Amino acid sequence: MQNIEAFTWEYLDKLEKTAQALHGEMQDLAAIAAVLWSAYEGKHTIYVFGNGGSAATAAHFATDVGKGTLGRRGDLPVKGFKVIALGDNPALVTAWANDAGYDTVFASQLARLIEPEDVAIAISASGNSPNILKAVAKARQAGAITVALTGFGGGRLASECDYAIVVDSYDYEIVEDMHSCLAHILAQHLRERLFALTRAFAAEQVIAGHSATPIPIRTRVYGNGSAGHKSPTGADLLKNRQSKLDRSTGG
Repeated sequence: MQNIEAFTWEYLDKLEKTAQALHGEMQDLAAIAAVLWSAYEGKHTIYVFGNGGSAATAAHFATDVGKGTLGRRGDLPVKGFKVIALGDNPALVTAWANDAGYDTVFASQLARLIEPEDVAIAISASGNSPNILKAVAKARQAGAITVALTGFGGGRLASECDYAIVVDSYDYEIVEDMHSCLAHILAQHLRERLFALTRAFAAEQVIAGHSATPIPIRTRVYGNGSAGHKSPTGADLLKNRQSKLDRSTGG
């Protein structure tokens, strides 16, 4: 049997190599960050869900985005993100599972909640969980933007979402570790954008002589930090999705 020290270094070596492989996913990661910021600007809701360890990652991500982006005490003077982890109510999840089947537990919730330009984030190591795939189909049907965090070559999930990051591993624990890292990266990035928003707003208030008149969100400093830069709206992102689909189908 391998001793714990050797096992640890071998595991960390696999984790490092897998992290290095994420260089090829940077374009999708940037797009996902833009999608989440657009949801914030448009007052849309982010729904995140997964099974087992992925359910825990979903709950953690919802906490970090919903509260963590507002600072340690949650007192940043801006509106927060609207984010819901669909696995967080065990009574509701088990009611759907018992009465309609486990494959409906997320799709049935989304059917009654999700709106166009909302965001659905599906987390699945294999990318083939039936309840995850049904939820993504329901989100797309509603006109929402779909995002996947997966591994194992992507499974069906990667090809059925608008944006996907596929962790290059067939090891469940390694995939879940990388999903957790990606969730932290996105949450911290969004927190920094909210901090920048607060600083920009404060500076504008000083320049305006402490005017109490609210300044519209889309005129503040975003993106690369240059004045006037606007993040894409949900409608822009949906148009981009349709263009991608048209190109892939020859339409």
